[in-house]
Amino acid sequence: MAHAQAPAGDNSPETKPARREASEKNTARSKALYPRTQESINKTIAAIQAKKGSGNLAEAQEAVNALNVYRYLCGVPFSVKVNASMCSQAQSAADACAAKGTLSHSLGAYTDQCNLAAASGNLPMVNTVHIYMDDAGANNREVRGHRQHCLKYGLTSTGFGKQKGFGAMRVMLGRGAKMPKMKRGWSYPGNGFYPAAWMKGNGWSYYAPAGISMKKANVTMWKLAQPPTKVPTPSELQQAQKISMGSVFTHDGQIVFEPGIQTPEGIYWVEIKAGNFSDKYVVEFF
Repeated sequence: MAHAQAPAGDNSPETKPARREASEKNTARSKALYPRTQESINKTIAAIQAKKGSGNLAEAQEAVNALNVYRYLCGVPFSVKVNASMCSQAQSAADACAAKGTLSHSLGAYTDQCNLAAASGNLPMVNTVHIYMDDAGANNREVRGHRQHCLKYGLTSTGFGKQKGFGAMRVMLGRGAKMPKMKRGWSYPGNGFYPAAWMKGNGWSYYAPAGISMKKANVTMWKLAQPPTKVPTPSELQQAQKISMGSVFTHDGQIVFEPGIQTPEGIYWVEIKAGNFSDKYVVEFF
């Protein structure tokens, strides 16, 4: 598991009205390409974030809320719950890192079972979720393993801890635990409408369905001038702006890629191919 470091600045997404609400109303969208409307996204995010924890689990609940928002937007089950025992384990991991003044998964105290993050000064638990999803840094960019753990399809419970600028999130399943098999792929950012405030960093991820290897996968992207009402034809894509691709990292079950996009805005068509397998989806930031 790689180590996460906090990027400079505030990591909390701002709550903003949708920038293209009028456009959404005036342009037909295919439900197959756009599984959620902007309105339903905003309402669901608000409902997830409204959940309150009690007592010493209140801050952990806020972090889990952010985690569930990302999971909702990326197309995996978003009912992860706070587990008091896991919070205690994550607290032990954060304490161990703080005592040594460094991030390490080799300190015992559940450090090998946790996502770990560090920042100068105070590090709210909710901010660690945004750090894990960004997963920036030379040690992290090839796999984005912290993000992968956050979006693990079978994750149902987790816990958070913090100590002196160090944070931990309990993510590993117990020995012998079986993961449910996903029959379709999912991605970060998720397909269809995606709020720009919840896009962290320049790395995109695609997670393949069960049994599909991404080790020899390739990815192609285009920026579209208009929202697609159907899967674009090859001739239509020839008229679109092809996006230059930076680093691409392929793994057994996922592909991580860094498209040449400076800010999360616009409409993008993504095609993933790996042998006989292919997947195609749109991402429209708002």
